[in-house]
Amino acid sequence: MFTCCVYLLVVLLHACTSVDIERLISERQSITKSENDDREYRYLRLANGLRLVLILDLDTERSGVSLSVYRGNYSDPEAYQGLAHFLEHMLFIATEKYPEVDGYFNFIESHGGFSNAYTDNDHTNVLR
Repeated sequence: MFTCCVYLLVVLLHACTSVDIERLISERQSITKSENDDREYRYLRLANGLRLVLILDLDTERSGVSLSVYRGNYSDPEAYQGLAHFLEHMLFIATEKYPEVDGYFNFIESHGGFSNAYTDNDHTNVLR
């Protein structure tokens, strides 16, 4: 199951630029919000079960994403303690598009971005 969740994370990050997301949506729901909140929200569930909350705020100049995968240190196999944390680090070390070790992070920072991640006992979170 942990491998499947990590694979979903990689697919999601790759798919953000190359796949028609409308084709992947299996469910939409409205979100109840305060009358004082002028942001727009959309809740989507993709065909692969991944749930998204999209927020549109026209008053901001930046965008961001946070992804939580509900697998963490408690999901480590007995023989491979620390695997979840190791995989968190390995996800963005080098990719085909950014083959240098820090290539992806340098790209984000050179465009004013920020990146962080952590592995907790029951989940792993990536913030971009």
